Amino acid sequence: MDARTYSQHIAWTAVTGILMANLFFQVTGSLQCYSCTEEGDSGCSSANTSVIWCALPMNICTEYVQTISANSFTVTRQKKGCGLGLDTDYSTVTSNDVIYHTIHIRACSTSLCNNELPSSTETRPAHTTTDPAVPNGMECYSCLSFSKDQCSSQNAEKMKCTGNMTRCYEGNVTVSVDDDDSSKPIHVKTCAMNNSCTTRYSLLTKHAMISQQGSCCSGRYCNGPVSSIVPTTSTITTSKPNSQVPCSSVSHLSLMLGILIVTIVL
Repeated sequence: MDARTYSQHIAWTAVTGILMANLFFQVTGSLQCYSCTEEGDSGCSSANTSVIWCALPMNICTEYVQTISANSFTVTRQKKGCGLGLDTDYSTVTSNDVIYHTIHIRACSTSLCNNELPSSTETRPAHTTTDPAVPNGMECYSCLSFSKDQCSSQNAEKMKCTGNMTRCYEGNVTVSVDDDDSSKPIHVKTCAMNNSCTTRYSLLTKHAMISQQGSCCSGRYCNGPVSSIVPTTSTITTSKPNSQVPCSSVSHLSLMLGILIVTIVL
């Protein structure tokens, strides 16, 4: 082996060593967390939950469960993954005359620790209003779903309004947790009181932005036609690094490095 070939061999060996050291640092210096997203589709069932490596500087495993109830309907959104921050255990309840919302958020700093929360949280408590729960003659479509089609007049249920709920309501709710801006709008139709017909409603809690947009109408089943209401979007806009690196991606990178080493040796 002449001097030039030997120098090239040494240089490639050094480059390979640096790449392998960097790969080793990223794998052993980061967490493994459960990863899934469920929006009414069993996305966080055991069969659909995966294990991922958290790319640096992600340093915590996260999970949250949020439940929205309206009338007899309840929908749950659940998400698990990687994050950046401190250990957290936070829960809150918010409500108005249309929806009842609960959320529980956890963040922990050991591998595979984000599997503690139940798949649903508490639902709306029993009816406690002093208004008589007797039909008042108004009837509306009623639904609560991630799917707009499920809230069409063909699929939504019909309900008899009671007490002071003399209007039909139609709208959507969007809940964004911390820097997660990927949540789908939840469509809702129900009976409502006049003071519940706010066009826009926003509430910022410690870890979440809750946005609700809707309108009321008068007349039996007037909330049946396809809505022209544009889904709300969160006002939280933060950038985040790529926090989820599937295990398969690490395997592919290892394979490429292996091929490079063999090429150098040969």
